[in-house]
Amino acid sequence: DNTHLSIGSRRQLGSSLHSPHPPLKQLETELTAQHTEASSQLQEVQDLREKLKSLQCELYVLRENAEKHDAQLAEKQKVIDSAENERTQLREMLTNERAELERQVVHAKYITEQNDAIQSDLLHKQHQLTEVEQQLHDIKAELEAVNSTHAADIVIKTKEIDSLRSELLQIAVELNAKAQLQEELDALRVELAEHNQLKELQLSQATVENGQKSILASDAENLRRINEALQRELEDLKHKSTSEITELQQEIEDMQSNARHMTEKLAEVEKLHSALTTQQVLANTNADQESLQATREIATGGEISKLKAEEQLQREKAELAAKLREIMNEVRDVSERNLFLEQQCENYLILEQSNERLKLQNAKLSRQLDETLVSMQHNEGITANTEFEYLKNIMFQYLTGSANGNNETLVKVISAVLKFSPQQTQVALEKEHQRRSLINKIL
Repeated sequence: DNTHLSIGSRRQLGSSLHSPHPPLKQLETELTAQHTEASSQLQEVQDLREKLKSLQCELYVLRENAEKHDAQLAEKQKVIDSAENERTQLREMLTNERAELERQVVHAKYITEQNDAIQSDLLHKQHQLTEVEQQLHDIKAELEAVNSTHAADIVIKTKEIDSLRSELLQIAVELNAKAQLQEELDALRVELAEHNQLKELQLSQATVENGQKSILASDAENLRRINEALQRELEDLKHKSTSEITELQQEIEDMQSNARHMTEKLAEVEKLHSALTTQQVLANTNADQESLQATREIATGGEISKLKAEEQLQREKAELAAKLREIMNEVRDVSERNLFLEQQCENYLILEQSNERLKLQNAKLSRQLDETLVSMQHNEGITANTEFEYLKNIMFQYLTGSANGNNETLVKVISAVLKFSPQQTQVALEKEHQRRSLINKIL
């Protein structure tokens, strides 16, 4: 628009210039007017543009509002549909509840009829109450008689159990004494082995250093006397152990006899318990009837003393059952102690066998000493190699483990032959003790 206005103004100006004698002031006035008109038109164009923008904005806002209204309308439609579905469900629930109410009405009529029948049956049961009460009194009298008899049996069995306990305590003391005797016997074994080894060493050293047959004969005679004394002591220990084992076996037989007697008593108690169980079942049946009657009496304002008496009877039965369990536990304890005593007898038999083996080893050692003395008497040309041969034999026994557990004694002998210092001997003994402990743990 501005371009078209400028072109028109230029044409008017050109025509004015080409016209003859154009008035200059008039031209300026027209030019000013045209310029003013062009400015006015330009301002109108700007205003129109602003209005157009404003209208476009309003149009955009209206479109957004229209979309919002459409969304709200859709949500309201959903709410309407949901309300319609809920109304349909409520109608169905109302129909179901109405049907359920009608069914409950029918059931209430049935319950009323049943209640009338129960009331008539209740009247019939009340007529039987007198007979049931009489039977209950009879059963209570029988139970009291059984309880008194069983109480006497329990007192007798308690006394027997106390007697068995005192006997078991006495046997335990005797077993401790026998264990101490076993320790003393083990100490004698070790002492005998050490003494024999040291005597052999002394004999060898005496042969090498002195070479005197009289000293060897004297030492051999002393060794024989010591061996004979040890053999006599072993015989005494064996005889003592045998007599104690015989006494212990007799005690075990007595305990077994008592156990059999207790078993017979236990069978009687079990029979009594079976009879009590049968009577308890009958009493429970009557108790159920009495409980029903007591409930009816409570409903009619009656007394509850019979129910309390039945509860007291049940408590007495529970106490009786607890005493029976206690007696069973005592009998089981006695049986276990009998098994323990039998195991102790087996251990003493093993000890007796070990004593026999020790006796044989002692005899073998005596024969070896005799043979050694004979060979020494017939061979006057013994040299220093005897000590080396003896040390070789000792080392062979130690390395092969054929010393029957007397490795510490062998360590002492080796230390004496090789003239170890006391400190070296002590260290060697400690190492041997550690090695033996480790082997025992592994085994």
